[in-house]
Amino acid sequence: MRPIRLFTSFLLLLPCLLRAQPADDHMQVRKMTLQAETLFEKGNQDSAYAVITQAISLAKRNGNKAEIGWAMVSASDMLIQQRKLNTAEIFTEQCSRYAMQAGDSMLAAVAMLQTGQISMYNDDPDKAILAFDKCIKVGLGRKPSIYLATAYNDLGFAWGMKGELVRKSQFMHKALEVYQLLKDDAGIAQALNNLSSVYYEIGNKEKAIEYAKQSLEYREKTGDIERIALTCCNLCQYYLGINIDEAEKYRALCEKYAKQTGTEPRLIHSYITSGLVANALKKNKEAFDYELKVIGLLEKSGSNPRTLARRYIAAAFYTEQLKYDTAITNEYFTKSLMMSGKNGDKINLRDAYLYISDFNYRQKNYIGAYTHYKKYILYRDSLQNAEKEEQIAELESQYEANQKDNEIARLNNERKIRLLEIEKQKAIIAGNTATALQKQNEIDLLSKTRELQEAQLKQQAEELEKQQLLATTNAQQLQLTEKENLLNAKQLRNQKNVRNLLLASIVLFTLLGFTWFNRYQLKRKLEQQKSILAMRNTISRDLHDDIGASLSNINILNELARRSIGQPDKSREYLTKASEDIQRIR
Repeated sequence: MRPIRLFTSFLLLLPCLLRAQPADDHMQVRKMTLQAETLFEKGNQDSAYAVITQAISLAKRNGNKAEIGWAMVSASDMLIQQRKLNTAEIFTEQCSRYAMQAGDSMLAAVAMLQTGQISMYNDDPDKAILAFDKCIKVGLGRKPSIYLATAYNDLGFAWGMKGELVRKSQFMHKALEVYQLLKDDAGIAQALNNLSSVYYEIGNKEKAIEYAKQSLEYREKTGDIERIALTCCNLCQYYLGINIDEAEKYRALCEKYAKQTGTEPRLIHSYITSGLVANALKKNKEAFDYELKVIGLLEKSGSNPRTLARRYIAAAFYTEQLKYDTAITNEYFTKSLMMSGKNGDKINLRDAYLYISDFNYRQKNYIGAYTHYKKYILYRDSLQNAEKEEQIAELESQYEANQKDNEIARLNNERKIRLLEIEKQKAIIAGNTATALQKQNEIDLLSKTRELQEAQLKQQAEELEKQQLLATTNAQQLQLTEKENLLNAKQLRNQKNVRNLLLASIVLFTLLGFTWFNRYQLKRKLEQQKSILAMRNTISRDLHDDIGASLSNINILNELARRSIGQPDKSREYLTKASEDIQRIR
């Protein structure tokens, strides 16, 4: 969205304002408004807001409702650019009331335009689209103006938020036509840049690059460094996957101009772009360093929690690629979940759970992978149901409006038919057959038109009923999916318990078997030792008996040798036998 440049319109309205109030007061409001806009463009937001607040107070003292309203438009525009949407909404509501009191249709249309912008930045594209359509029909569509171009531009952007790229392109082209009629180079540059993004989204990078380069030419004419940086960043991303050298060239320009601006959005955009280039070049550490720079800026300002939550996911991805401790990766994932949960950001929660599930799967943590994938499915289905509910609400609103229009048309038709019947009777009485036939044909045509309108309304009612039935079916399917997920989780727990029981049983039986085997081995050893001891005892006894017998025999032989001392040969024989017995028992 471009900031609404109200000063041109303010100058056009000024002569009308001057007729009612002293010129000095009005000139002071005009001067203060211009001063506030200049301060804001130079980045002095607080000073700009203080000055425009003083301008509103002075306009209120003047008592001119239109003048107050236009000053509030300027204040609201500043707040919208700073994303202070709640305060901006208060100003737009007050501005609408002043526009009604002043009977200023242009002011009312611009207030409605800003209401649409607030809804768009609050992620409510349906409400934004209704507001943009209404402001164009109420007053902006009468002649080319910067407001009409802005309305077409933002209307296209809102349709793009819903994924309606054809409609987005259609309204961006309309914005481009108005900017070209106004010869507004800055507006032309923005419309061309937006069209380049449409072609990029549909995958036509060549066309995206063509429009982006045209946009860059116009932006170089205006010397708008901030938007030159934006376009260079876009061109860098468009060239990724096509020509890495060109991508690097525009990345360097993007970072250069972003640093010149010194503004947070441009620096963040340039760092994210540089990170993408580093990732494409497989320089994960460099890409991670850029992510840390983005995270540092966003944590310090707290300006964009949704982007911060997504950068945490990117940081988690790089820490895994760089093989950091898994605790660091999990910490970034946890930060993303906490940030997204705090802001009710279901889209980031959905994506974070999917990334965490994949991470757990790669870490072989299958329970964690399954648990987080289940949460991803729930958020995905919840978002799909929310979109379906919005579509049904839109259909219902359209049906009710058509029903009322049809009722009004029916009453008008009945009145016209009655008038035609009267005219027909008058023609018959006057003998004018041709006129009577013409009136009858008109009556038939009106009757058929009424029947056709009723048929269309009936068809819309049937379509609405069909969508409601589909929504009910989807809700039931979501409930069934949740029950299936719970059942699967229960089955998984049961399987885990059975597995654990089986493992415990195997361990127990193994221990029992090991114990029994050890006891059996011990018993065998004891029996062997007992058998050996018995054998030793037997041998000992046998040896003892044998030695005893031998000793007795030796004693006898010695005694016989002593008695045979007188017979040397016989005595020697006894001694020899005794010696042999002695040798045997040694």
